[in-house]
Amino acid sequence: MKKLSFLALILIAVSCSKNEPATVNQPPTVDFSYSGANVPAPAAVTFTSTTTNTTSYLWDFGDNGSSTDANPVHTYIVGGVYTVKLTAKGNGGSTSTYKTVNIITTSNNPTVDFTYSGTNMPAPATVAFTSTTTNTTSYLWDFGDNGTSTAANPNHTYINGGVYTVKLTAKGTSGSTSITKTVNIGVALTKVKITNISVTGMPFTSSNGSGWDPLDGPDVYFKITDIASTVLFNSTSSSRKNNITINSLPISWSLTNPFETTNFSDLRFIELWDYDTLDPDDYIGYAGFDFSSYNSSSNPYPSSITSTNAGITVTLDLIWY
Repeated sequence: MKKLSFLALILIAVSCSKNEPATVNQPPTVDFSYSGANVPAPAAVTFTSTTTNTTSYLWDFGDNGSSTDANPVHTYIVGGVYTVKLTAKGNGGSTSTYKTVNIITTSNNPTVDFTYSGTNMPAPATVAFTSTTTNTTSYLWDFGDNGTSTAANPNHTYINGGVYTVKLTAKGTSGSTSITKTVNIGVALTKVKITNISVTGMPFTSSNGSGWDPLDGPDVYFKITDIASTVLFNSTSSSRKNNITINSLPISWSLTNPFETTNFSDLRFIELWDYDTLDPDDYIGYAGFDFSSYNSSSNPYPSSITSTNAGITVTLDLIWY
């Protein structure tokens, strides 16, 4: 009886041990999601782990960056497609999973362009250039006539007519970019016509204090002369303005047949004279004009010019061609 009882106990013990569940440590089930991708760099991407059975995390973001946080935020500085690896450790071991993250590549190179105004004018012509460039740190303009500038929005004067290729090179943090455009400058004008002469100021007494006309105001007419006092144009006494006083000013003459000059370096003088029927005509004075001063880059081809000398002020209306 004692022997049977001992065997029975052993069988009962074995039977009980087979029915108890075994304790097994499961490895992590790894997964994650993310947001903030598919945008231009730099881009901050938020990673969220949905892993189970884990005790630690190791993220490899694919750009040499890493983290041990459960839900990290990582910033990608440069655009590209990155393979992100999450490795999770638990009591049952470690498991990894991979996903790709796309960050849009952006270029820091300049986007170069410019506009201009003031072309299609006769030389000398000043052209205003305006840059519409982006992502730039410096400018270099080549105006095509050996002129250059480093200003963002320069003005440049072309002395001679022609078609010029203008190049703008812009530098940025990632390199430089250039663009070229052509500008047209007309040929320089070589002739000018005086179409109207206006007198806005003149003396009514001579240097000795006597009036030009002892009876009434002077009867004024004009002559155009050169530096040698050669008369180039005489309005004649028939076109005189009679009995001029200070209240009569300004007086003017419209030239039906305009006076023309082609040599801008030769001085021209507008002489004022008082017509007198009894005595010789009295010379009142003059105002001089240097036409080479009016086809320069500072003030090319004005439609009117004014000169003053010894109290005489004369304005000329001009046509350049």
